[in-house]
Amino acid sequence: MFSFQTEPCSSLIMRQDKSREFSHFENNKDKFKAALLQQVNDLLVRICIETTTARGIVEELEASINKTNREGASIRPHFY
Repeated sequence: MFSFQTEPCSSLIMRQDKSREFSHFENNKDKFKAALLQQVNDLLVRICIETTTARGIVEELEASINKTNREGASIRPHFY
């Protein structure tokens, strides 16, 4: 079972615009849960973006390596 601390937490920093999104909750515990879920969602979106970016970089590097390998293979016979 999960337990949520409802007191203000120094590690939980929320911008004012985000806090307004959760102001319709009457219960502080619900506000905290909603804010925490929003932060998790924001982190997941950032992770997805960073992963997609990293995947693109890896694909570019692999293409560069493959090109270099092909070029190396084509000139290798000239040295033996």
